[in-house]
Amino acid sequence: MIWESHPWRVDLTKRAQWLLDRQTQRRWPEASCVRVEQCVMVGCYCVRKLIEAKKVTDRVARLPLKLRRHASKGKAVHFMNWHRFDELYHLERSTKETRTLGFVCNQLIHSFVFALSFDEKTGGLDGVFFCSDRDRNKHLLYLAVTDLAAGFQRVAHDDVVAARMTWNPKRADYDCCLD
Repeated sequence: MIWESHPWRVDLTKRAQWLLDRQTQRRWPEASCVRVEQCVMVGCYCVRKLIEAKKVTDRVARLPLKLRRHASKGKAVHFMNWHRFDELYHLERSTKETRTLGFVCNQLIHSFVFALSFDEKTGGLDGVFFCSDRDRNKHLLYLAVTDLAAGFQRVAHDDVVAARMTWNPKRADYDCCLD
């Protein structure tokens, strides 16, 4: 359980800005790509822990993020081919989808496929492709780095000012509504 959320929020603010700064990066050695993956994973874990510790309002936990969904081509995705997106998913067409910040963070934390996307003109980071182990044979999701950073920033600057708790005997715990 998180007792004091301030250090977590400061960290999320730094991660959001660091990700946004990658939009202007031109060279991408392997170490830079690894750092982005680490930043995304740890940032998503921070978001999830803050949500679970009831340190984030319900409104921000349910913050909608815009995704693009690329359907599977019907081929099995496994450890030896997960990186061959053009063979496995319909990258030329996508559908728009909106999911909550909490959902997206969980999918990123549990991603089977995770890859960076770069702007063709500038070479900077523009987003991430990902899907969970459960969904890898169904679709691939894309999230813009600006939307992920905005989600991190919203969590970092969110304040719970009121809480309503009701005892739930079935779960032997409280149901919380956070404003």
